[in-house]
Amino acid sequence: MANMVGDEVLLNCTITVGGEANGISGEVEWWRDGQPIDFKNTKKYISKVKRDSRTIIHTLRILSASSEDDGSYSCKTVDAPESTHMLHICPYGMVAEQCKGYLGLYLH
Repeated sequence: MANMVGDEVLLNCTITVGGEANGISGEVEWWRDGQPIDFKNTKKYISKVKRDSRTIIHTLRILSASSEDDGSYSCKTVDAPESTHMLHICPYGMVAEQCKGYLGLYLH
């Protein structure tokens, strides 16, 4: 599915632990293109955490995505390996099929 300008985008960072998740801090830092994300900007970014006995899921919500949100997103924690997501936002007015072709040109 293509991410379009104006969409809400969700990125998940899942930490799975061998024992109980309660003993693990599970704190993560979200980064975009090597820079920490500023969660003071609550009109742009929201971070949520969901826990069960062996899994911690951190979700980064990007509200009203724009082309400036393109980039490499990483979540980092001391308790698990880094996870990276590439995010591409298609220009306003493109339909999903056009966007796939646009991204193919953009990525090569």
